[in-house]
Amino acid sequence: MNEYIQKNSVLLINLIDESNTELMNLLIGLIAKDVSKRLCADEPPSAYDHALVNFCAGGFANMLLWQLKNNFPMESGDFGEYVSEILKRLKDSRG
Repeated sequence: MNEYIQKNSVLLINLIDESNTELMNLLIGLIAKDVSKRLCADEPPSAYDHALVNFCAGGFANMLLWQLKNNFPMESGDFGEYVSEILKRLKDSRG
């Protein structure tokens, strides 16, 4: 995925922009599904979990846009590690 993002960064910047709310909402929805699987795999999500998932999805979408618009200041592996570490810490904090 990281390789695809880097190879297609110009296309992605044009498609996934804050001004294109429909595509931004689609991106956030896809990220939310992945985050939900990672955070709530062991039990059905609570209302708090849904709020946390959507909060994270918006943040990760914005991190992706920042990466794209700023010529990948974080190495792709670092970006993935940041996301994984954030989700691990959130999961650990849930109990």
